[in-house]
Amino acid sequence: MAAMDPIWTGAIMMLIPVTGRLAHQWIKSWTTLRLHQLDQQAISDRVRCLPAGSRLSESVGGREIVVEVGRGMVGREHE
Repeated sequence: MAAMDPIWTGAIMMLIPVTGRLAHQWIKSWTTLRLHQLDQQAISDRVRCLPAGSRLSESVGGREIVVEVGRGMVGREHE
């Protein structure tokens, strides 16, 4: 079995930490996105349980969210 060329060995050794950082960043971004999706789903589930005319006000992740249930869109007629 032939010994590996030192240049290839160095190149591979440089790619390992770069690949690890990219994988870490991807996992971190995916986790953040998934948490936001779950927050939105939880709000949607709570809104579905409310009767028409209700108002839901929450603070999620430093953002204030206000949802009014059963209000028509301004300037549009309901069909």
